[in-house]
Amino acid sequence: MTLQVQLAVLIHSSDIGGALYGKAMRRIILASVVVSQLGFVCAYTIFIAENLQAFVMAVTKCKTLLPIQTLIFAQLIVFLPFSLIRNLAKLSMTALVADVFILIGVVYIASNEVTVIAQRGVAEIRWFNEKDYPLLIG
Repeated sequence: MTLQVQLAVLIHSSDIGGALYGKAMRRIILASVVVSQLGFVCAYTIFIAENLQAFVMAVTKCKTLLPIQTLIFAQLIVFLPFSLIRNLAKLSMTALVADVFILIGVVYIASNEVTVIAQRGVAEIRWFNEKDYPLLIG
């Protein structure tokens, strides 16, 4: 489900809550939607900053450590102008660029895995560790 569809469903649930319990319930539901969306945005911003930090560390062979706060601020500078665009159709080009980067990443990972399998062969797979039994059975 896309974000637009999720938001549409949540907004309609506020309409239902408003019809059943009044204007106060509609506002409570909309406030909970805002708080949950802010939580997701914060979590994803931190996730992206940590991944960028790991990327910089890998590229510079652990010589450069950028603080998470700096990377979060950099995201703020990049993403804030996008949040001011009211017409989502204008963001279709950025979505296309993002899809191209995702495709490049998937092709890179797949080719890397194929190379490893070609060089080392397929590893032995065991479905159960008979020695240590770390698997939770139940």
